[in-house]
This record gives sequence, C-alpha cells and structure tokens, in this order.
Amino acid sequence: MELGKKIKMLRTERRMTMQELADASDLSKGYISMLEKGRNPQTKKPIVPSLNTVSNISEALGLSIEQLLEGVDSDVELPEISVISQINKVTSQLTPPRQQKVYHYAEEQLDEQQLEEHSNIYMIHGRASAAGSAIEVDDNDARMNVVNSSTIPNGADEIVKITGDSMEPLIKKGSSVYIRHQPTIENGEIAIVRIEDIGVTCKKVYKNNKEVRLKSINTTYDDMIFAADEITILGKVLL
Repeated sequence: MELGKKIKMLRTERRMTMQELADASDLSKGYISMLEKGRNPQTKKPIVPSLNTVSNISEALGLSIEQLLEGVDSDVELPEISVISQINKVTSQLTPPRQQKVYHYAEEQLDEQQLEEHSNIYMIHGRASAAGSAIEVDDNDARMNVVNSSTIPNGADEIVKITGDSMEPLIKKGSSVYIRHQPTIENGEIAIVRIEDIGVTCKKVYKNNKEVRLKSINTTYDDMIFAADEITILGKVLL
C-alpha cells in the first residue's frame, strides 16, 4: 500500500477530517491532500515527506512511526527509520552530560528543518469571485500554488480573486482574499457563496431557516435575497 493511501485509510477510520489531521500534525490541509494523493498536482512529482512530517502524522494518528509505515510499499521514498534506533542505541551508552549535548544538537536540527518546511506551503489558487453581480466560476481553474506561509492567515485553504467593487472599501476590486472552506458561517460574516443557477459572489451573509440575505458593503448595491436552499456557502473570508 502507498503511504498516502494508508494515511487516508487511517484518517477515515478515526473519522478525522483533513483539516483535523493537518492541525494535529502541524501541517496544512493542502499538504495532507497532496500527501494522500501521492503527487504534487502542479509538478506531477511524488510527495516525499520528511522524517519529521512522518513522525508528526503518526503521532496525530496515535501510532508509532514503525506502525504507520508497516505494510507501506518498499518503493516509497522515505527516510531510513532504522537510523533512529541506531541513535537511541548509541545515546543510551553516553553519560547524561553527553546525552544532553546530543539532545540539544537534535533540537537545533529540528528547528532548522521546520523553518525550511514551513516557509512555503501549497494553497489552492486561481478561482475568482464577484463582489457585485454573481459570476460563473469554472472549478477547473483551481490549481495549487506555492505561497509563503508568513503571509497566510491561520486556517486558510484558498486564495480567491475579487472581481467586483460591492465590498469596497473593505475589499478592493481586483484584490485577493484568503478563505477557509466551511459550509456554514455566523450572521454578518463575509463569505464566498454560490447562488444556484447564477454564480459565485462575495457578500456579508444573513440567514434564517427560509431565506438568505446577501449584503454588500458598498451602499450603491441593493441587498440580494434568495431562498435558503439556493445558497451554498463555499468558505469564510479571513480578514
């Protein structure tokens, strides 16, 4: 079995969402998605996780690294796990002061590795949303782009370009916003929504059991009111 397929199987057995596994293993949802598929959708190359990533995922799933890798195909490129056993064996023979030196060196190496791993992450990019009249959006336009993690709000899943001016001055026409994929939001929050048979737009959302009111910040736009079953929340805008 491929590593990605095994991770997906174990995650599903534990009834964990991709986001929950990502949060528990200090990774992004996008990376978990690529890891489970086994390939980077942009470069088409296999995903090769670092030892630290494998360790974080196994811990999040409540397993040891050896248990996570048990039964994984031998052609999967993974760090040599036996090295850990060798390090433990040698370290156990050292005096406590020397063990402390080994521990501090390992910590320094981990800090450097995490800096390298998390400076850039993959995120969905390429889809647009109106901020005014709704527009048709082709989901095939979505692609995975590398983004510097220091610029990304916590929990963001996608970057969406805003093509209209109905959310000005808060969200400028032509700017991009980060969204977190979620099916519901609180009244008054800003979301990217799909209107059945019409298209996608960015609005403040107010809802009850029967209808949804989509409100612009730009006062030149009237509110849009639809039946509740005509509106699908695609994601919350993170400001």
